[in-house]
Amino acid sequence: DTITRNVHITVLPTTPAYSSWQYSDSFENSAQVATDWTIKNPGGGQAFARTTTAGYTGVASMKITNFSTSTDGLIDELISPSIDVSAITTPSLTFRYAYRQKTTTDSDKLRLLASVDCGRTWTQRWVKSGANLNSITGTQTTAFTHTSTQWAQASVVISTYSNDTNVRFKFEFTSGGGNNLYIEDVNITGPNGITDINAGLTNFLLFPNPATEETTVSIALAEKQNIDLQVLDITGRVVSLMASGTYQSGAHNFLLDTRQLTSGIYFVRLLTGGKTVTQKLIVK
Repeated sequence: DTITRNVHITVLPTTPAYSSWQYSDSFENSAQVATDWTIKNPGGGQAFARTTTAGYTGVASMKITNFSTSTDGLIDELISPSIDVSAITTPSLTFRYAYRQKTTTDSDKLRLLASVDCGRTWTQRWVKSGANLNSITGTQTTAFTHTSTQWAQASVVISTYSNDTNVRFKFEFTSGGGNNLYIEDVNITGPNGITDINAGLTNFLLFPNPATEETTVSIALAEKQNIDLQVLDITGRVVSLMASGTYQSGAHNFLLDTRQLTSGIYFVRLLTGGKTVTQKLIVK
């Protein structure tokens, strides 16, 4: 007997898709989602899908429409692009999720796993299920669509992979007859802060953010020092140099015309005092 299976084998590159200083995706850019993320739906039913009806940063997120799933045990996967984690100092992974049980007996489960061999094997790094998965307490017998205050944030230590140059991360959802789930704001980055006295800063703000026409970058220096203020795209490429030189202590405001940028995720990076501090910017 002969069986033919089309598109059964996927050959993945040994070169990572991202090898810059960090990776971030809030799922605002549908083209980036289609290029970066792999969606697997081996059991049928609903799969992970981008939705613009519920987001934390902006309007978009990734959703599993689990409320209408009647079969327990269905597994769905959302797999990240390959990332050179060794390029990130003291790497960590954070993401936001929103979920609320339908009944107290629901056993929906969300896991985060990592692979260094192109997905041949996976290692669990984070897991929550049942009531522990709730981002808001209680139950909801109707289909769950969150509000802006009903997100929880998870922080996962991934320093184990600090020497690995080709890592993929996978969100794996196992249905237990419960409710809808949303994932947002996936960030793989090193430590940074808004207020960093070691970098000679007392303030670092962006407003408005998200921005449509322009945004103001406001910094406050604790002392006179040299700074470089850059705007980078999602790949780590510098698209704008906002300031470079020596500035006195005190507050300084810089105006960025976001109409010159395409819609998506950017990073405003401040280099000062031998330190780097970063803020995420969303351009609509």
